Amino acid sequence: MERLLKYAFIFLLSFIIIGLFLPTQYNIKKSISINSSPLYIHYWVNDFKYWSTWSPWTIIDPSFKITLGEKTKGVGANLTWSGQSGNGELTVTQVNNLSVHYNIIFNSEHLATSSFSYKKERNNTTVTWQIEGNNHATVIAGYQVLLIKYVIAPSLELGLKNLKSQTEMNSAIKSDSENGT
Repeated sequence: MERLLKYAFIFLLSFIIIGLFLPTQYNIKKSISINSSPLYIHYWVNDFKYWSTWSPWTIIDPSFKITLGEKTKGVGANLTWSGQSGNGELTVTQVNNLSVHYNIIFNSEHLATSSFSYKKERNNTTVTWQIEGNNHATVIAGYQVLLIKYVIAPSLELGLKNLKSQTEMNSAIKSDSENGT
C-alpha cells in the first residue's frame, strides 16, 4: 500500500510539473481554396443567420442550441450556444470586405478571438479561419490547450469544407440564373 501511495504521489507531482511547463496559448489556423469570389464567401460568413448552413458545431454536437441575437450581421452581431460540450457566445468586433473578426467566450470564463479572412487568387479565394487564445487555468491550462488544439483543428477543417460546398453550390446557382440557364 505504501508503495502504491509513493507511485501515486510521483505521478501527481509529475503531472503538476509537466502541466506548469506546457504552453497555455494556442493559435489554430486552417485554410481552404474556394472557387468563388470573396463577396460570395463573405455573404455566408458575415451573417450568423447563415452559419447553420455550413457551421461544423451542430454536426459535432447535435445537442447544440443556437440563439441568434437581435443583430445577426456586421459589427455587434452576436449569437449564443449551449450543448453537452458547453456554452458560449460569439460577438463580431470588426468587419471589412476581406475579413470578419469576433470574440468568443467559452463557458463564461475563457475568452478567445477568431477571424475569417479571404484572399483572392486568380479564380479562387483562399479562406483562412483562425482561433487564438490564452488559457489561464492553473496547472491544467496546458493540458486543456492540448485538448483544444485536438478538438478545434478538425472542427475548423470541417467548417471550411462545408463553407466551400455551400458557397460553390450557391455561386453556381446564382451564376446560372444570371446567365439565364
